[in-house]
Amino acid sequence: MREVGFIEIHGVDWGDPSSLIPNSVSSYQQVDLNEQKLEDVVDSKFDLIVCSDTLEHLERPAKVIRSMRELLTDTGSLYVTVPNCTNIFQRVSWLLTGNSYRYRTERAGEFGHISLFPSSVMQSLINRAGLKRVRNGKGYIAAAGYMTSKGMKFSDFWSYSSYYHFKPVGPKPQ
Repeated sequence: MREVGFIEIHGVDWGDPSSLIPNSVSSYQQVDLNEQKLEDVVDSKFDLIVCSDTLEHLERPAKVIRSMRELLTDTGSLYVTVPNCTNIFQRVSWLLTGNSYRYRTERAGEFGHISLFPSSVMQSLINRAGLKRVRNGKGYIAAAGYMTSKGMKFSDFWSYSSYYHFKPVGPKPQ
């Protein structure tokens, strides 16, 4: 993000700060989004919030989306990436096994994927949060543990992840 001109970058994640690349962020807070509300631990407004591969791990993703909306400026943008639970690979897995290969039963201490986001569910969540979808990006294919070459992007039918760009709509919901 610094390479494209962002000067102030603030990070929030559940991971330990020791895993950060030195000088990669202006500030960092370790937060458990299943237990804490973003607006209770962050006291700034942002022009851009990036939520990358996070929502699918959360017990209450709708509340986190509303919290991110609360922290956006009125002209800000929210970019979200989530696993694409409706690509052809997932559909075949559901058909053949009755289950997803990316969403599976966790063992104690694991924090895997627990929330699915087909486009209709994502649309409902952003409507409730007072956001509108500006666009969907195209994703990548992962095969045998490898991502496709840089620059190769595929439709939702094939892609491994779904990418969304949201903007606020009117006043913040109550």
